[in-house]
Amino acid sequence: MRSVICVLRLRIDLTRLDSYYVSRHYCHKNLLAFEILPTIFFLDKAWGRRMEYLAREREEVEHAFSWLSTLGGAFSALGDNYGHCAVMAGKISWAQLRLAIRMGDPIMKSRCYLFLAISIAQQGHLKKAKNIVRLVKKSQPCLVSICQGVSAHFYRLKMTRSGS
Repeated sequence: MRSVICVLRLRIDLTRLDSYYVSRHYCHKNLLAFEILPTIFFLDKAWGRRMEYLAREREEVEHAFSWLSTLGGAFSALGDNYGHCAVMAGKISWAQLRLAIRMGDPIMKSRCYLFLAISIAQQGHLKKAKNIVRLVKKSQPCLVSICQGVSAHFYRLKMTRSGS
């Protein structure tokens, strides 16, 4: 009962609040509470501009990433037979990795490491490439099937190079 008396001593003149606010009354276990909420929410224009800038930047980065993926895939396909194409695919993979870091996406970052590993293997450094795949497989369990596909590609590269 004492808490009710204390709450009742607190006088709030709700008529003095202007029309931009609405009040809600709660009564629960001898406790009376008021919640005063704005009826009109004001947008922060500076925050809105910042969010628009970030959304557009993210869209541009994803667009650039898709172009680099297409270009990198083409050079990687040619990299099996031509060394200079494998080098170019590696440069494109580095550019993709920088974009993935900027986007803050760990899965995409790991995929870029796998693309880089393919380029390194095409250039003849199979042990380094296998180590990269092993690290990615440990750090990202959701990419295990992609890592297995990359390892199969390494095996095919090894067989074609040893057969020539």
